[in-house]
Amino acid sequence: MSNYNFPEGEVFLIDKPKGWTSFDVIRKLQKITKYRKFGHAGTLDPLATGILIICSGKKTKSINDFQEMRKEYEVEFYLGGQTATYDSEMLPIHYKNPTGISIKQIQEAINSGFLRKIQSNTTCFFCNQSQWTKSIMKQREMVKKIILKSREVEVFSFDLKKRRQEELVIFDNGRKVFFTYL
Repeated sequence: MSNYNFPEGEVFLIDKPKGWTSFDVIRKLQKITKYRKFGHAGTLDPLATGILIICSGKKTKSINDFQEMRKEYEVEFYLGGQTATYDSEMLPIHYKNPTGISIKQIQEAINSGFLRKIQSNTTCFFCNQSQWTKSIMKQREMVKKIILKSREVEVFSFDLKKRRQEELVIFDNGRKVFFTYL
């Protein structure tokens, strides 16, 4: 890490592991480098894995530019199921068997409903900062459900990659879209 000029600014692409928050990655970098000024260009859910853009020093002023870039997401989901937390942490509380839905029907629904500018709503789950813990299960036990304002996002493509009971798809969108609550 001695070859980096953290105050002048560096950009890191970090492969965030499942179970880590985006800020866990920042704290780890701060501990390793003994440098404090880091920022990230968009939060990844603790359940998500993927590339997290981290900037240091003067490069933190570039974070907005990175946030405005188009992104691609790979999402696996189950048709017919819904959980209390809108993610895979809990078992479904509502389930309807999706048998009989064809790939063509799914693709038509995608094409007519998502390939445009949409209002992306999210339901976030928060616990008090004093109760924060690395254990996701503890966070889920202490949640308060809060509905945030929707934001406009544009979905450029949405490709069905394989068909089983669960679906694996690619979304390509401009800014942030919340996949748990489409």
